[in-house]
Amino acid sequence: MLQKRKKLQPSAGYLLVKTAFLLGLCLVLLGTWSSSSAKNGQQEKAVIPTDNGSIRETQKNDLLKKIQHKQLALHMQTKEEIQQKEDAIRKKHNELNKKTVYLTFDDGPSPYTQKLNDVLNANDVNATFFMLEPNMKEYKKSLLALKENGNALGLHGVTHSQKKFYKTSDSPLLEMKQAQNTLKSITGVNTTFVRTPFGSKPSLTETQRDNLEEAGFSIWDWCIDSYDWKFRDSRYVNEVIMQLETKEAEHLNLPNIILLHDRPETVNSLQSLINRLKEKGYSFDTLDEKKVDVFSFR
Repeated sequence: MLQKRKKLQPSAGYLLVKTAFLLGLCLVLLGTWSSSSAKNGQQEKAVIPTDNGSIRETQKNDLLKKIQHKQLALHMQTKEEIQQKEDAIRKKHNELNKKTVYLTFDDGPSPYTQKLNDVLNANDVNATFFMLEPNMKEYKKSLLALKENGNALGLHGVTHSQKKFYKTSDSPLLEMKQAQNTLKSITGVNTTFVRTPFGSKPSLTETQRDNLEEAGFSIWDWCIDSYDWKFRDSRYVNEVIMQLETKEAEHLNLPNIILLHDRPETVNSLQSLINRLKEKGYSFDTLDEKKVDVFSFR
């Protein structure tokens, strides 16, 4: 029978050498891995900013610039849109003014104001009244009725005297302030609309005009004189129509401010005037600086 060979066991020296070899190999591999990790770490550090605060500040400034540019663009757009709307409104008002008349009555209130007011009210028409301070006190009821019916209230001074009203550099201003205070005490209306007696030209001096305007008053004259003070009858109606037709033919870019007076002859033919104006396509309005530029003789 064959005898079984004994399995040879590795010697202690062999095992020691093998162990040393494996240990060395591990150390080599570990060193390679550490070196690679260090390099990767250095590469990562190279792309990470060292001054994060500076970068954030730069980004913030860039963002602010973008916002400011957008706000500026929006502001310019809004400003342009507002200007376009204002121009459109002004153009519309100019077109309307060509077929709008502004009836203005001087020297009241009077015993005829109530009838005048009734005619206006019956025709759904409003007018502007330049009134004298003593008459306001005497005809308070008529004055309040004018306000209640939506008419515009203005001032015509106190004395209606060429000599007294234009006497000194301050006399026009003093008369208008007195009339203003009286009107406010009766109606609560604090108006700044004034018409000087007989018109601002040629009697009102530049100093007197400056004093009135610096005090906040706006001086209104007229473009159409009805001459009702001269005719004292219905002839003033044809005079108004004739002057309006002349303005239209000559394309005069002036508001249709019509001078009338609070007197019986004018009141008696007022319905006829309103009818004629409506037939020609005119509408009616009160003086208002938002609708029509202040017109004054120069």
